[in-house]
Amino acid sequence: MKMSNMNRNALAVAVGAGLAAAPLVSAQAFEYAISGHINRSIVQLDNGDDSSVFHADNDSSSSRLRATGSGDFGSGKAGFTWEHQFESNSTAGLDLPNVSAGADSDSMRKAEVWMSYDWGKITIGQGSDAIDGITEVDLGGGAWAGGVYAYPVDMMAGVNWVDNNGVRLVSSGFTVSSAITSFDGGRRDRVRYDSPALGPLSFAVSLANGDRLDASVRGSHEFGQVQFSWGLGISDSGDAGSTKTVTTATGTKLEADDEDPSVTVGSAALKVGGFDFLVAFGELDRDICNVGAGCTGIVTGPGGNTSDPEHTYLAVGYTTPGGHHFRFGTGETTDLAGDDIDGEVTQIGWGYAPNKSVDVYASWTKAELDVPSVLLSPGVSVEDVTALQFGVRVKFK
Repeated sequence: MKMSNMNRNALAVAVGAGLAAAPLVSAQAFEYAISGHINRSIVQLDNGDDSSVFHADNDSSSSRLRATGSGDFGSGKAGFTWEHQFESNSTAGLDLPNVSAGADSDSMRKAEVWMSYDWGKITIGQGSDAIDGITEVDLGGGAWAGGVYAYPVDMMAGVNWVDNNGVRLVSSGFTVSSAITSFDGGRRDRVRYDSPALGPLSFAVSLANGDRLDASVRGSHEFGQVQFSWGLGISDSGDAGSTKTVTTATGTKLEADDEDPSVTVGSAALKVGGFDFLVAFGELDRDICNVGAGCTGIVTGPGGNTSDPEHTYLAVGYTTPGGHHFRFGTGETTDLAGDDIDGEVTQIGWGYAPNKSVDVYASWTKAELDVPSVLLSPGVSVEDVTALQFGVRVKFK
């Protein structure tokens, strides 16, 4: 999806006009609420050469504190969301053999204000873009809390791949998440519009700093005892910061590249009785600038990066009459770490919520890296990474 700067600016102006046209009268008293959760886990990591047990904060749903407020505002409503995460030893930063590698993470998740009317909702500030969570449409139970969902490597994202001699494939920075990801959206400073429900459908569009544009559509349907939900999103990264080398009469120089990397992502979930099914996909269109002609600013893997990476994830689960949820998931990301370098993941998980405030979960995950033999020295192979996790999330409000 491509959009000119003129069209992007027109979108921003239209949003501003919509806010200006809204009836601005004295706001009524706001209602406020404080909520959040603490999510702690014990993780046993093994990179094929070293293993260790970590006490960590589960980055699948990091510990956080949230404040919200809303009230009548003219013919509509207005409100805010402030959300901050506090992670001690985040699972996203764990690595071996550094047994205390997971850094503390104290960061803003959301700081946004919104106005909602019959014609939709406008949100301004730091928060989810229009495709955030679009690969995570889920009708299953609590196994997702242990990381058994479309982004399946939260508990090992920072672990560096090593070979069968215990040597890192790259000196540093070539981690599990360098090869496996879901291409989902994220949180950023943006303006976002959400449509009112249009039957079973809803739409969203957001414009962020750097002219990043995201759009999505979601659907939810019920057919008797069958539930079906889905989401589809597209993203244009705008000013991606990539450059290209241009030859001139006086030499060479770097210029901003015209092409913007773009992403297409989506997921669908089906629930039939106690069974739930999930499929998610994502594709990154790199739009490489003049391959081999001095491109910078785009992630490069050890095998080159001329191919467009793709991600797929499939899962099937079952919730017992007593509320215990079991799930099996498998996925693959191709070409993200470089041409013909593929990451694969296999998972099993369990989750149980004894009440509305507590989630208990466990999971086992194995990540594998498929590297062409021509990129490895004779007799060298890449070790798998495994993680065994048990955790508890306690919510408060």
